[in-house]
Amino acid sequence: PGTDLYVVAAPRYPRVVLERPGGALVVESTPAPAPGLVPKRVTVNGEALEGPYVEHAKLVGERRVRFELDPPKSCGREEFWRVLRRVGRRSGA
Repeated sequence: PGTDLYVVAAPRYPRVVLERPGGALVVESTPAPAPGLVPKRVTVNGEALEGPYVEHAKLVGERRVRFELDPPKSCGREEFWRVLRRVGRRSGA
């Protein structure tokens, strides 16, 4: 079944603006993306995301998504799968 969640990952560009009929979606990153950097914190209009995903409804209208990037911490496979299971529960999958 489908879901209204988007999984977020490190951006490729320091700033992107998507002009949409309902308002622009601005995606920014600090520092500028570079190989090996991962999202430490992601916000949508100043509100921190609960995990590595965002609901479609939070991106409707004029929005600003900000990424704070850091070098990766040792995140093993267990942590990765724990997060994916949590996302699956939220989406009803």
